[in-house]
Amino acid sequence: MGSRETVIKTKATKRQPISLDTVARVRHTLPVPIFTDVVKSMQQRFVYESERMKAARDEMDKLSEAYHRYKDLQDELSNREKRWKRLYALLSPDDLPPCELAAEMFGKIDNPPELGSDVPLWEGLREYLEIVGETRISDAVLMLVRFYGSDVSRQAIESTVIRHPDVFRVRKSGGKKFISLK
Repeated sequence: MGSRETVIKTKATKRQPISLDTVARVRHTLPVPIFTDVVKSMQQRFVYESERMKAARDEMDKLSEAYHRYKDLQDELSNREKRWKRLYALLSPDDLPPCELAAEMFGKIDNPPELGSDVPLWEGLREYLEIVGETRISDAVLMLVRFYGSDVSRQAIESTVIRHPDVFRVRKSGGKKFISLK
């Protein structure tokens, strides 16, 4: 009967879950690294990181000119896109030039404007003055009425010029007021 009890006990121990004592015994028998090995590994990692930092700095130095040129072009494109949108919104469908490139650009910009969309009067006046340089206020009114309709008056133009002194300059000559960009 002794042999039968041994078989049963053996089968029972194989089915029992692993106890914490068993895990702790196995965990504590793993080799602990020696201090000198740890220091050596840290030194190697330090040298590796130093080499990688030098390589990264060297590559950054090589790419810096291209990066700065890219950033400048990004700023230029942003400014040109804003102006393109203003011009597109100011022109009527009949006034738009037949240009395949404009149609291509229209598909590449974010939030394309709608024809006749609201462009603030001061931006429209600025675009007009970019073209003509300097003009009498009365001439600006006549031109901007074509873009904005009857909502434009001499008082509206003068108010716009006063509200944006950093953009517009007023000059008087012979009793007439002339406006231009600063």
